Amino acid sequence: MHCSITVDTTPPHAIVRASGELDVFTSHQLSQTVHGEVEKGCRRILLDLTDVTFADAAALRVLDRMRAKMAEVDGSMHIVGWSPRFLRVCQLAGLERAFGLSEPLPA
Repeated sequence: MHCSITVDTTPPHAIVRASGELDVFTSHQLSQTVHGEVEKGCRRILLDLTDVTFADAAALRVLDRMRAKMAEVDGSMHIVGWSPRFLRVCQLAGLERAFGLSEPLPA
């Protein structure tokens, strides 16, 4: 599976963009990236998952743990963009509210 991750950092904020497929392996890469930003002093992580084409249950668990870890360091992690596929997987898992997701607005 392939996932591309880019980061724009301006401590204490970081915007992390992921595109492609989030699975057990690539979500670990995303977690490591966020951890690196926390090490740099970022306490507010904004995740843009607009270009995520696939996500599995393991990826959702990693994202949920990342959100909890950010709270432990008096930080926050928010998903600020998501694809319809990512939203659907979150809805099936019952995590759309926990992640602060809603239906995209009609064009």
